[in-house]
Amino acid sequence: MRLSDILSAGFLLVFGLVLYFLIIPDQIGSQSWGGLAPDFFPRLIARLLLILTALLLAVQLISVWRRAPHTEAAMLPIRLPELAFIGAASIVLMVAYLLMREVGYIVAAMFIIAAAGVAMGSVRRTLLQLPLMVFIAPAVIYLIFRYFFIIYLPA
Repeated sequence: MRLSDILSAGFLLVFGLVLYFLIIPDQIGSQSWGGLAPDFFPRLIARLLLILTALLLAVQLISVWRRAPHTEAAMLPIRLPELAFIGAASIVLMVAYLLMREVGYIVAAMFIIAAAGVAMGSVRRTLLQLPLMVFIAPAVIYLIFRYFFIIYLPA
């Protein structure tokens, strides 16, 4: 586990640096005529990625330096339900991306909230709660971004 953590942290560190210094400046403009700059959130996410990756790399390298015992034997392999959940979440995110590209933020957000509500078991609690969240939350978030942050999401 330690070697895979070091290798993945090294890869993510390189990816984060490329993202921060090459991809974001090239693909996203930094000029804004009101509200937050368009590159604010991508740069924030890239910074968080770099900080957390550097922390992971540092922790693993310190444990190698101290010759701490490996914890691989204590780790259980991923089971089929967890793997199925990860696969389903990946499919939901891909469908949401396609929906957002084709029909806009509100419909994609409704789909994501409905899928998350079903995954978390909200349907079993209240039949009224999930539809209210599916239809009202995306509209409220859209209005907050549009009129408070002055960021136009694709409708």
